[in-house]
Order: sequence, then structure tokens, then C-alpha cells
Amino acid sequence: AAFCNALSRRAGLPPCYDCLNSGMSSDCSLSEGLDAPYLCGGYRLPTEAEWEYAYRAGTTTSTYSGDLDDLECADVVESAAWYQCNSGGHTHEVATRESNPWGLHDMAGNVFEWCHDRYAEDLGAEQVVDPTGPTEGDRRVIRSASWFFSARYMRAAFRAAEAPGTRDWPEGGSIGVRPVRSLVELDHPHE
Repeated sequence: AAFCNALSRRAGLPPCYDCLNSGMSSDCSLSEGLDAPYLCGGYRLPTEAEWEYAYRAGTTTSTYSGDLDDLECADVVESAAWYQCNSGGHTHEVATRESNPWGLHDMAGNVFEWCHDRYAEDLGAEQVVDPTGPTEGDRRVIRSASWFFSARYMRAAFRAAEAPGTRDWPEGGSIGVRPVRSLVELDHPHE
């Protein structure tokens, strides 16, 4: 969140988060006056729902490159993701695997990605529009899986959580960020 604020300031955009402290001890929350992250005009972390929507890119299969045929080493993810069976035990340069149908790279594998939402074990069965997760909780959602994980974790629906500030989950399973901006005209005082 603090990194997203720095990108926003650099681009002359409003920061989306109010942060206390700095570095690994920073504590960030949505800027005062914002009811939802997508109402901010600056850079921010995607909500979990936005992340999965971008991953799927209009597809309906378990991964954007097709349905898994094997849960450990699957041909269907070989060209789309750096994962346990092809990574050589480390992260790789971004955009060195095939993109999803919308041109987004590394939506599966390579590194986990932080989302804006706090983690809820049970998302419920009720259909909601533009969900932003629970308002309280110590852990945040991470999506994608990393180079350390097998094919079963490359699925669009795979989700996990970690405490903010964590860089590796589990040991060696790198976590990164994918800053986003809303693409709608905002009628909001934070524009």
C-alpha cells in the first residue's frame, strides 16, 4: 500500500492509503473518506475480486490457459506460469511466460501477489457485486501462488493469506505486488 502511494505521488495522483510508520513496520488503511478502494484515482492494490477477474480474462477453465490435466506438473500451465516443475527453484523476470487472453503476464505462478482485501476463510454463498472483503482481520489475501508450488495451485480460484509485511510465504514462496488503477471516471473528492 505504501509503494502504491509512492507511485501515485510520483504520477501526481491522489494516494489511496493513509499509512503510519514506514518500511516493513508501516500500517496502511484505505484513505479517509473512501468507501471502497476502487473509488480512488491513484495506484492501489487490487481487490481479490478484481484480481481473479483479471486472471480469468473471460475464461471459465481452472487456469486461463486451460483445465488442469495433472495436479503436479501440468502441460496446460507449462507455457503460462513459472511453477515448481519448470522454475529451477527461483523467481524469473516478469513477462517471460505467455500472457492471459487480456495480455496480462504472470497471473499464475512466479510470485504471489498482495490484494487489498483482508482474508476471510469462508466467502459465503451469497452473490455480491464489487466485494472488498471483511473490514477487520490481521491477514491480507495473496493470490497467484509462486514458483515454489505445483500445478494445482496455479488455478484461478486458489487463495491464501499472510500478515502484511511478509515477503516470503512459505519459505521461498516470494510475494510481490501488481499495482492497479480504476478505469472509470470518478466523482469523488479524492480525485
